[in-house]
Amino acid sequence: MNKVVGYKAFDNMKDYFGNEYEAGCTYESKGESKFHFCEHIADVFRYYDGFDENTKVCQVIGSGNLVHYDDETFEYFDMYESNKLEIIKVLSREEILEATYNDGFMSTLRLISSYKLTDEEIEAILNKHNEPAVKNYINYYQRNDEKAFTRTRK
Repeated sequence: MNKVVGYKAFDNMKDYFGNEYEAGCTYESKGESKFHFCEHIADVFRYYDGFDENTKVCQVIGSGNLVHYDDETFEYFDMYESNKLEIIKVLSREEILEATYNDGFMSTLRLISSYKLTDEEIEAILNKHNEPAVKNYINYYQRNDEKAFTRTRK
């Protein structure tokens, strides 16, 4: 059986349809509806708008009938669909940050652009990635500095 370990976000552990989910449980779809998840944590940030304190990011295992989507035309990036989903655990904020760091530089930029970070989390990111792009992303997305990406002429 094929299995893919990945990540899925929920709003208070509910999906779009209001179905409730719980860590440690496995769910299987019987009909047309399938479970969507991403292999890389940063891709979750592309699909879930408005991360806040109600957002729960879970580590999951998709299995059964797996379909992989990677289609820029429809803006599906490295997303999977399966008919069986096991929710391993709900990640803490620290685990989300660590998984993002481990996934690479672009993942960190996606996190900054879509996840409301604390001052301590911003400082940790700056200590890990001291590149100008990271500073610009933090200033624009976290500190609402609209001039973060503007160039000045001398």
